[in-house]
Amino acid sequence: MSLSTTDRINVYDDSSYWQYIHGALMLGAWCLFIPTGILIARHKHVFNGRKILGVDVWFHGHRLFQFLGIGTFVSSFTIAFLTMNKPDHRIGHAHYIIGIILMGLTGTQALSLLIKPTKNHSLRWVWNRTHRAYGILTLATAWANIYIGIYCFHKQSDENYTRWILPAAGSMFLMLMMDVLLCVFFKPIENEENFIAV
Repeated sequence: MSLSTTDRINVYDDSSYWQYIHGALMLGAWCLFIPTGILIARHKHVFNGRKILGVDVWFHGHRLFQFLGIGTFVSSFTIAFLTMNKPDHRIGHAHYIIGIILMGLTGTQALSLLIKPTKNHSLRWVWNRTHRAYGILTLATAWANIYIGIYCFHKQSDENYTRWILPAAGSMFLMLMMDVLLCVFFKPIENEENFIAV
């Protein structure tokens, strides 16, 4: 994507520059960092219980990518909130509202760590399943809103779909294929403790 293109839109005029930054950060958060963190936790058995400084390797990786993803998402959300006007059309308004809902989902998921039962607690399996399902719901919501955002930007600026759709769809497809391959070629998860349990 060339930011020097001037025949369609000058990215340094008005909020267009910040829309590029907002979109790029959202792609990084929801198509790279957070899905990678989820894959690490979902397939933590691949690490065979290895530890660093007494902590499971998979947990170090999961926590790192989730922190990177949430930080990138919050930065992008803040940029949109501070530099862009509230949309005045239906699709743009939907993107705006879903973005706020997504921030709530992400915040709630993070705060749930404060009430995480200990590993041997009788209710830990409930927390594990809820955390996993809530994470998948949040990721699916983010992916849907990315495509809505791409559509809105195209309608507003006549921006080419391809330069946004290809990296978004490509990274989503890659993450899904990696999940399938890990399920097929590595030992299947046999009990609840081997599921996502942060």
